[in-house]
Amino acid sequence: YLGFKFRRKIKHYQPDIIFSFLERSNTIALDAAPPGCKVIVSVHNHLGYQYKKYKRLKRGLVKYILRKKYNGKATKIIAVSQSIKENLQSEFGIQKDRIIVINNAIDKEKITTLSQKKIIKTEPGEKTIINVGRAEYQKGQWKLLKAVSYLKTHYGRTDIKLTILGDGSYLPDLKNLAFQLSVADQVQFLGFIQNPFPYLIAADLLVLPSIFEGFPVTVSEAAALDTAFVGSRTAIPKEIFQTPKQWENFTYSNTSTRPDFSTSILDDDIDLARLILKGLKNKKDLLAAGGRWVSANTELSNFEKYCSL
Repeated sequence: YLGFKFRRKIKHYQPDIIFSFLERSNTIALDAAPPGCKVIVSVHNHLGYQYKKYKRLKRGLVKYILRKKYNGKATKIIAVSQSIKENLQSEFGIQKDRIIVINNAIDKEKITTLSQKKIIKTEPGEKTIINVGRAEYQKGQWKLLKAVSYLKTHYGRTDIKLTILGDGSYLPDLKNLAFQLSVADQVQFLGFIQNPFPYLIAADLLVLPSIFEGFPVTVSEAAALDTAFVGSRTAIPKEIFQTPKQWENFTYSNTSTRPDFSTSILDDDIDLARLILKGLKNKKDLLAAGGRWVSANTELSNFEKYCSL
């Protein structure tokens, strides 16, 4: 039905270029585009991880359809991060020369203004870490709670306070896990906040343990607000850092990706805990990396990249 409606629009407007976002609209645009019309599609997530939940046969069919359509009809495919480009090539067989990387950019001036709207107070000596995102599987927040627990029991770090912003189906389980791990007094769940920027600018460290991401806008916002960030290698984009070695130094690998609300602390939870300490210790290096990226990825520079297509 949507494909039919879109074809009617195409016939009426006769565009020279079609821009599309996300997989469903991408396939509709590719099917509906007339000969001679450029179709530029975009990919905002690691599709290899996103489709892992499908059974093998369905996953194989999805990969075949996307490979055929993207390689056959897409003029260009915009990947919002380098790792998404690599994933499209390795898992989906998308032709390298069709893919261009354009990171998400943000309005630094706007979010800086919004971040000043109210003051977030912390106790002297506290270190505040923050996670912003839906309380769903993709975000992997149960790992963050276990990391805080490990820091408390093995390093005596009761001074580390965690704020989680976001609603979702996992929220009751996360709250219960915080009690089970005896870190409820170190964690505050604030739910969805219309303006998260005062919390983000006040934090010492943004931590993203996500199972998969594209290019998290929260990372861009943290960089613009001079808030340091660390996280999983499927969450923190490589291109924010100057070298692959630097990126590896401030990220970790999620070796266990199943939801786990038990009190068991796994090896990658420990890796995340140690990464948090490293991030707090090396904020200067992280802020320098974020600042360089923000300077090179303005809304204007992104607009020019799109226009060049």
